[in-house]
Amino acid sequence: ARVVRSRYHAAVLSHAQQTHALSCIQLNGYIFFGSSTAIVDQVRLALDNFDEGIEDPDQELQNPQHHFLRPELYTRWRQHIVLDFSRAIGLDATAARSFAELRHLCAAHDAILIFAGMSPAVQSLLKNH
Repeated sequence: ARVVRSRYHAAVLSHAQQTHALSCIQLNGYIFFGSSTAIVDQVRLALDNFDEGIEDPDQELQNPQHHFLRPELYTRWRQHIVLDFSRAIGLDATAARSFAELRHLCAAHDAILIFAGMSPAVQSLLKNH
């Protein structure tokens, strides 16, 4: 299905994609230490590629494509990392510890880490680590 968005929301999503402000990672199957390490590496790469914004918001706003955006949008970007667990069937304790490390890594980069689609079992295991 095609989603119809306002020009404002389309511009915000476009900017998020261009600056890597939003990264979504789909997790599948059972997550072991090895796969969780690969996920941490993927998030680390996303954090390193993040462009926090535009150096001169006034110059960018002169672009007719962005004339309807407020300048403050360009100065307050924080990176969001979404881990989608909806297709994950479980994880072991070492993987849970890797995700705890991931929380610290994101906090150090002032990024927001979002766990989505977790089963109650996965949620419980992550809470305990």
